[in-house]
This record gives sequence, C-alpha cells and structure tokens, in this order.
Amino acid sequence: MISPSLRSWLLTGLMSVSAGALFYKLDTPLPWMIGPLLVTAIGRLSGLTLATPKGTRNLGQWILGVALGLYFTPLAAAQTLGLLPAIIVGAVLAVAFGGLCSLGLSRLAGTDATTSFFSAMPGGASEMSILAERYGARPDLVAAAHTLRVVLVVVCIPALYYMLDLHGNAPVSDSASQVVPLQLTLLGLAGAGGALVWKALGQANAWILGPLFVTAVATGTGLVETQIPSALSGAGQLFIGTSLGCRFTPGFMREAPRFLSASLLTTALLSVLLSLAAFVIAHLAHLDTPSTILGLSPGGIAEMCITAKALHLSVPVVTSFHVIRAMVVVVLAGPAYQLSRRWLA
Repeated sequence: MISPSLRSWLLTGLMSVSAGALFYKLDTPLPWMIGPLLVTAIGRLSGLTLATPKGTRNLGQWILGVALGLYFTPLAAAQTLGLLPAIIVGAVLAVAFGGLCSLGLSRLAGTDATTSFFSAMPGGASEMSILAERYGARPDLVAAAHTLRVVLVVVCIPALYYMLDLHGNAPVSDSASQVVPLQLTLLGLAGAGGALVWKALGQANAWILGPLFVTAVATGTGLVETQIPSALSGAGQLFIGTSLGCRFTPGFMREAPRFLSASLLTTALLSVLLSLAAFVIAHLAHLDTPSTILGLSPGGIAEMCITAKALHLSVPVVTSFHVIRAMVVVVLAGPAYQLSRRWLA
C-alpha cells in the first residue's frame, strides 16, 4: 500500500513533469521551472495535497550551482573582479530602495514598520524572516511577502525579456564543448562538500553558493573543462520550481490579503527602481544593459542566474550581482533598519 506521503510526491512529480513538458512544447521562457511552479502553486491553492521530499530545493540548487560555476572561465572571472565596485554599488542601492519601498508597504498594508521593512528587503526569505523575528516583526508575513516576490519576478521578468527580445550572445556554455562525466562527477561531489562547509559556517543559500564557489574556482583556474547535460540542468530547474510552488497553502491568499496585495505593488516598484539603477550602472561601467538589469532584479539567486543562462546573457555578471547582494543585504539589513528607525523618530 502506498503511503500518503509517497502518493503526494508522485502526484506532484507527475504534475510538474507534465507542466514542464507542456511549457517546453509551447516554447515559453524557462519551461522546466515556471511550468512546475505554476501548476503546483495552483494545485496547492486549490486544495490538492502536493508536496516534495525534504531537500528537493537543495538538490535543485546543488545542480544549478555547479552549472552556473562552469561559466566562470579565467577570462570571465577576471572581468567580474574588475566590476566589483559597480556590483557593490548595486547591492547597496538594493538595500536603500528596499527601505524606501517599505514605507509604501507600511502605508498600503497598514502593517508595522518593522514587518514592512524586512518584507521589502531584496534578500532571502529565511534570512529576512529570522531578522524580522529578532527585531520583533511578524516572520510569517515576511516569509509570505518574499515568496510572492520571488514568484512574481521569476514569472514576469523572463516573459518580459522574451517579449522584448532581450537576448544576449553568450555561448550556451563558456567552459567546454562537451560533457566530461568524470570531471562533472568530481565537481558534484566537491560542490556538495562546499555546501556542507558553507552550511556549517552558518551561511545562507549554502546549497547554491557552496557548489557555485567550488565550481567557479575549479573552472577559473583551468582545472576542469566540461559542460553539464541540458537534461540535468532542466531537472535542477524542475526541482526548484516545484518546491517554490509547494510553499503555497490553500489559505495563503486569504491570509492578510491587503498585505499580500501591497507586497505585489511594492515588488513591482522595487523592480522598476532597480531597473533604472541598473541602466545607469551599465552605462557608467560599460556593461551589457540586459545582464545588469537582471543582475539587480529582486529575484532569487538561482532563479535569476538560470534566467541569464537561458537568455544567453552574461552569467558571471548576473551571478556576481546576486551573490554579493545576498551577502550585503544580510549584513546591512539590521543596521539599515536601526538607522531608519532613528531617522524617522
């Protein structure tokens, strides 16, 4: 007899694969991530018992971390280091604009300033929820706001790029023209070790940043030259999309609907502000504008970097923007909140 947990996993997997295949057939952007995300989110909101095994999102991030690290060839790594000042400026602006948008969120939703502040910060849901709880805010609302933000950005930005034909000319893979199974296996194992070390150090996003860092170092120093199979990359997208969709619950949209609606509006405002900042930074730093806009967009690291890969944009630039911003937001969010409270007082 099949257990209820296994039954829900099988149903979720079947729906996700079917949705991914349909979206792929329809030639939509990021079909293996957006298709599963939408079908599982709709299914969960409709009351279906959908779930994924524990660690599904980590598995997807592990795969994509290795895939993204392969883009950091020696040339790409050197170019990215030269862009570090522009990347840091973009990260600091993201914190500033997040704080500005939190004022609008507080006004529109009627929530307390602390909850609004950490809900509007373009950081990870778990890190911002922990900080929110530390400062006396409502972590449940903060987590809900960040879930909506990531889903909105993941669905809308790739579609907008496709509609406007904002494609780059970067090759499908910068590191090699063929798959080398032994190198890929060793990279996967080393990446898993990097994730465990990253996690032991108490750092966020361990399962994407650990493999990404290990693979980037190996690729940047010329130790490995391999591609990752497109089917494996698609599986990573499917795992992430499915786990994102399963975050929704049947009562998700009924919980504080005013707050969730206001979160959508402030996410749109934050996206516009960061896009304008990216346009200026790209002009001053002589960067590719579509890559810079994607690098500053308020989406998740894995989701936005795989979007860059799919659109043939500069994966090292987009990845560097998001990785450094994630670190800067975690470091500056608390002090920025305290400074804003003193300023408003």
